[in-house]
Amino acid sequence: LRADVVSNPGYYSTDGTTSIPADLGYYVPLAGSTSQTPASPGYYVNITAATAQTPASPGSFVSISAATAQTPAPNFAVPTSGADSGSVPRPIEPKPIITKGPSMRV
Repeated sequence: LRADVVSNPGYYSTDGTTSIPADLGYYVPLAGSTSQTPASPGYYVNITAATAQTPASPGSFVSISAATAQTPAPNFAVPTSGADSGSVPRPIEPKPIITKGPSMRV
């Protein structure tokens, strides 16, 4: 007798008998999947058995598929989430220094 397995989200089955957790960098959004999906550029997956990919945070980017982490963009501002290699970072503008002078009395 063969017991077919319907895998839960986060897991997939290539043979219908064994559920396999999604690897780091991959996710499985639907039950009954037969394969895992690599994280897209601009996203990463840092856990096994993931059901979704995570967008890169503002100030970070992900330039490859199947990434397991995001990369901070030092000295550049990445203003939106999900930034990938197609994004063009812009230099961070320095904040003005505000100083208070001596009080003036009339």
